[in-house]
Formats: sequence, C-alpha cells, structure tokens
Amino acid sequence: MLETLNPKRTIEELKELRALTGDQNGAQRVAWTETWAKSRAWLSEKVLAIPGVIKEVDEAGNLWFTLKGAGKHAKKELLIGGHMDSVPNGGWLDGCLNVLAGVEVFRRIASQGPPPVTIRVVDWADEEGARFGRSLLGSSCVSGAMDPKERAAFMPMTDTKTYPNAMKPAWNNDTLSQGMMGCTFLNGPQWKDWNGRMVVTFTGIGIHGTPVGNRLDVLDITPDGSSATRTTVSLPMPAGRFRSVVQGPDGSMYVSTDTGELFQLKAN
Repeated sequence: MLETLNPKRTIEELKELRALTGDQNGAQRVAWTETWAKSRAWLSEKVLAIPGVIKEVDEAGNLWFTLKGAGKHAKKELLIGGHMDSVPNGGWLDGCLNVLAGVEVFRRIASQGPPPVTIRVVDWADEEGARFGRSLLGSSCVSGAMDPKERAAFMPMTDTKTYPNAMKPAWNNDTLSQGMMGCTFLNGPQWKDWNGRMVVTFTGIGIHGTPVGNRLDVLDITPDGSSATRTTVSLPMPAGRFRSVVQGPDGSMYVSTDTGELFQLKAN
C-alpha cells in the first residue's frame, strides 16, 4: 500500500525517544554508553519493520540501513541521515530529528516498491565527540578525513582514562579500528594445538587502512586471562563482513557473512 509522509508520526517517535533516553535535564545519548546503545536498538526496531531494509554496522560504528534500488541506476545511492548521539543534557531534536525524518522518507519510498536508486539512512557514530573529545568521528572515518591511527587513539579497546579500574585487555588488534564480528572456543581433538582456544573473526573490506580480505585470529589466552598470543589465519573466500562464528555438532567451524553466505572451515 502506498504511504504518504506522516510528519505527526515522526514527532511522536521523537517524543518516544525522548522518554526512553532522556531525563529532566535533556537527552543523555552520549556515544558508546548504554543509553546510546538503547536508542540504536530502538531505531533498528523501527527501521527493520520496513520491508526490504538491510541493517549494517561498519568498522567505525556507523549504523546503516539500506533499501536496494532496481534498474540501471541501482548502483547510485541517495544518503539520508544524522546522528542519534547527544551531548550530556542535550536538546531533544539535535541530530536525531534528521535520522527519524529520514526513516519517514524511507517508509514512503519503500511503499512504492524497489526505488530506482539505492536509498541509505545512516546514524553516524559519535558525531558530537562528547565521549572522547573528537567530534564527527564516524562520518570522518567514512569520508577518509581521519587517519586509521588517529581513529584508534580515540577508540581504545579499553578506556582506562575514563575507567582507571577497568580490566586491561589481554589482547588488541594492533591499533586497527576493525570490526570484530564474533568469537567462539574450539573444542575437540581434531583441532590439535588449537583445542580450547578462542577464535575471533573480523570484517575485512579494506577501507581506511584496514587489511583487505577475511581473517580470523586464534587466541591462546593465559590461565589468568591477563595476556594472549595469537595466530592469524587468512581465509580464501572473497572479502566481506563476518557476522558470526560457531562450532557445529560435526566439530567444524562455521562462519556467516552479512550477505547470507555460510562457510564451513575444517581442521587439517
């Protein structure tokens, strides 16, 4: 059924978001906090109710929703969006108005069937910079305006400056801000020296200095959990985004991608 734009629905959703993630002092959706994550989960539920929409999170933490186009211009993209994060005690419309207005446009376009061009709604990660002091973080990563080493400095695996009593990481990803998309423990004699070790999978789309190609790391974690050594395994399938890794009942490892592919990895 063809929908018309419904600004009143957008206003009601903005009020709903304010009640969910704000208090008497204003919006509290500071990036990389539980409240911010709650707002993104709420947003995802709204957008994924639209038929045909695909959700992705890139290596910088940007949240993308895509409605694929059809026809000769399908590779062209129209980008709509803003940011769900706020400064502490922020205004109730700042950033999120752009995103939710984009969602309403999404609904209208989707009701017409496949659009002639691909439509994308994005929620930029940490646009305000309230957490680490570097604004436009997610959008700068996509535009190429931020060097990968600079990005890593603003996105440590453990923020010991803000949380001095936090546990120190046993392992890190060589300062690459590269998406870790799943982990599991290997179990069984078929894995030989890897029996009992943890496997971590990564995205490998090769943007902004991250390596091209899929890979996984096999981690040998010390009994006290204070450190780990790793073995890096390059994988033969085309570069893409891993979404999960599990060990199956047959003892093999299975990895899935966001394009719906499933790969079986056997011990040798």
